[in-house]
Amino acid sequence: AADPERPLRAGDHDGAPATAAPLLLPPVAPEEEPEGAPDVAEMLLDLLPGDDDVEHRFVQDLRCAGCDHQVLQVDGHVWDGEVERSFLDTCYPEVAQLRSKLRAQSGANAFC
Repeated sequence: AADPERPLRAGDHDGAPATAAPLLLPPVAPEEEPEGAPDVAEMLLDLLPGDDDVEHRFVQDLRCAGCDHQVLQVDGHVWDGEVERSFLDTCYPEVAQLRSKLRAQSGANAFC
């Protein structure tokens, strides 16, 4: 029988499995890119539509009755057809993400 005064140690046969020491792996050095190699992440970001060329702002003192967020105005754009509420909830307030459902139209404003 086990001695209740003695603490259990690894390898004791009390019915519980012995705990193994954690496996520690040596650190891995990051691969170095060859001299003059292009930065792939920067290249991909250059391909994505940015929001720096789209005028947008929050409308002061106007909040959405559905989600209580401050209303976002995107100048020179309209919504392209029907837009699901879940899309707006996911992408608001990132104009770069909202752009996939916006269509440029001079003199118009899209609100979210």
